[in-house]
Amino acid sequence: MSARVRIAAIALLAVTMAAPARAQAPDADWRLRLLEYRAAVRDTVGHSDDAVRLAALGEHLMQFARTEEAESIWRRVEALRPGDITASGNLGRLALVTGRLEEADRWLSVAAAGAPDGAYARDRFLVALRRGDYRAAAT
Repeated sequence: MSARVRIAAIALLAVTMAAPARAQAPDADWRLRLLEYRAAVRDTVGHSDDAVRLAALGEHLMQFARTEEAESIWRRVEALRPGDITASGNLGRLALVTGRLEEADRWLSVAAAGAPDGAYARDRFLVALRRGDYRAAAT
């Protein structure tokens, strides 16, 4: 085997060994979201009565699809600030994702009534579709 072939083989081996490591490494956006999540966790320690800090943590938990933890956080926010549009909307979205359609519709109705821009109309449309209520989805 010539020296060129050996060098090419070694270079190819080095590249193929490094490729899986790069593929498994999280991208910069993921690292930023993880850093923000850790900061939200840190900021809520000792502040279980601060709805704003809890809401930030709830948003991050939803981004990471940690639905059970997010739901308990959003329920706490709702208890601290009854009628909070964001808490109601996110509880509705979590209920929709977990298949509790009646509960989702109830929470999303509360959120839609308080949101002037129709922010939760899409989610209510999805509830109607999942139920098979195409007449309600069309309105």
